[in-house]
Amino acid sequence: MEKAVMVDNLSKLTDESSRYQRLYYGQEFCPQTFLTLKELQSVILFCEKKHIKLTLVTPYMTDESMDVMGHLIKEAYEEPVWDELVINDFGMLYFIHNNYPGRFKLIWGRLLNKTKKSPSILNYYAKLDDESKEALQTTAGEFFPNLAFMRKYQIAGIQFENKLQGNLSAKEDNSDFNIPKLARELVYPYVHITTSRRCFSSILYGKTPMSMWKTSTLCNKSCKTCKAVLYNEVMKKDILLKGNSLYYENTDLPANLPEYSRIITQIL
Repeated sequence: MEKAVMVDNLSKLTDESSRYQRLYYGQEFCPQTFLTLKELQSVILFCEKKHIKLTLVTPYMTDESMDVMGHLIKEAYEEPVWDELVINDFGMLYFIHNNYPGRFKLIWGRLLNKTKKSPSILNYYAKLDDESKEALQTTAGEFFPNLAFMRKYQIAGIQFENKLQGNLSAKEDNSDFNIPKLARELVYPYVHITTSRRCFSSILYGKTPMSMWKTSTLCNKSCKTCKAVLYNEVMKKDILLKGNSLYYENTDLPANLPEYSRIITQIL
């Protein structure tokens, strides 16, 4: 199993990071804090010095951020160390498919691989019958029509959360649909719960009144350095607020870990 590490800032890497074979770099859930060309060049240089490969993580995109991403790829797409892209937006998928077909290995990101993942599931999961448990272990990316769509656009792998109820084991036979298996990647230990287009952290760590949250588009990039811990008795888990997104931590590895070709350790 290949081991990778995921960060949105190189300063978060420690000496222990040398045990990873690949770096996932970028912002999954907010185009406002996406990296600059200078930052991308620094990341590429870092990977070359460490002799590791680079997977660039991309968020959902706005029209403005698509222009920025297009410029980044145009300037740096020939760098051999950068060979993968995580796609979390259909517009981004179409852009790569139409302009850079075959250049990158494309990974279906966890934002697109929808699933039930609230930690409140622990309150009732044990009481459910087997069919209901299986439904909660299933993700959108495992449905055959979605798999066919991924193959059409040359998706090579799919990301899974390390959610509390686990993920259903991979289907053994997709031959009726003529769909080969996709590589399965596990993002660990943080499970993404939900995301808002408005950034609560920019309000929390800024000077803007809370009443402005619904209309504010300010970004003070507090997610780069700050995160808050929230707790609710219903959830039974600490909830981490980072930027515009909520996470919880699950350090227990799944029983079907050998089914994953790569484990990605995320450093928040």
